Amino acid sequence: MTTKRTKTGWRLDYTFAGQRRRENFPTREQADLRKLEIARARVSGETVTVPDIQVGALVERWESWLDTQTRSPAYRKRITVAKRALAPILATKLRHLSKPVLDNYVAMRKAAGRAGNTIGAEYRTLHAALEFALSREIIPRNPISHYRLEKPKERIPAVPSPEDLQRIFDHVRGTDENDRTSAWQFYWMALATGMRFSELASARADHIRNNTLTVIGKGGYQRSFAMPATPFPIPATGNILTTARGAQWKHRVLLNRLQGACVLAGLPIINLHTLRHAHATFALAQGEPLHSVMTRCGWRSFAVMQRYVSMARQWQISTYLPKPATSSTPKESDQHPTDCACYI
Repeated sequence: MTTKRTKTGWRLDYTFAGQRRRENFPTREQADLRKLEIARARVSGETVTVPDIQVGALVERWESWLDTQTRSPAYRKRITVAKRALAPILATKLRHLSKPVLDNYVAMRKAAGRAGNTIGAEYRTLHAALEFALSREIIPRNPISHYRLEKPKERIPAVPSPEDLQRIFDHVRGTDENDRTSAWQFYWMALATGMRFSELASARADHIRNNTLTVIGKGGYQRSFAMPATPFPIPATGNILTTARGAQWKHRVLLNRLQGACVLAGLPIINLHTLRHAHATFALAQGEPLHSVMTRCGWRSFAVMQRYVSMARQWQISTYLPKPATSSTPKESDQHPTDCACYI
């Protein structure tokens, strides 16, 4: 066994049960105590354990080990967020950690309105720390190794019908006609391509070659697909979709106007991302190949597409892209909606 100084404390290297192990400690005294514990276990043949330790201490040892590994800042941030939520569990002694304790924790998180995926991420963080302690023979067993969370129900997005989408598009408003038209064009392109807001807002004319648009999407993944036939001209330079003044669109402005149009049309309020859901659903309903929709939207898993396949079976449509309004002059009753605080 060797003890070495590190930037964050002290590191203990040793071999136990034929495997080389490494542990980190904040002080030299803790490393020496651990060395004595391992030496006693070798003589007596006992398992190297810490008999009465808090769960939080095990998580700290796991994080000390992560400091020696190459992990992304995003991964470490998720651990930090999960630790804040797991505070009641981390303060518990390991011998008290059991299925009823976790059941109470999950019930508490659900009562606080946390989604199943969020609770699952917190559980996986705790499980990973305990599996690390088990692999280092710090604990004799992982008390939650067989714990199973309730599988969250799949959330099916609500998609307006093509007729409702036409009504929403007809009620899009702006400060003037050019401003209204610019917003309408953004919504139309979002529905026609299934692109995310950030992708559309940053799409430029020089990203189009031979009528093929190249997009750098979520996670830095690149994809290319054919541009749809637009009912409006695409500029030769700069961003392909801008405000009437030539500036880049802001998410809040477009969201407010879309939701204001929903109120004016007397329909349930939708989000910008709903247009992406609608595109995938109606493109599949029209018989477009699955891989084509996946490529255009940037999905890499058929599991993600399954819900859109199920939704598409409910529709039989010939078209879903809205036509430009015949008259964009708002009605007198439309100019000042009273029940939409988000209208611009």
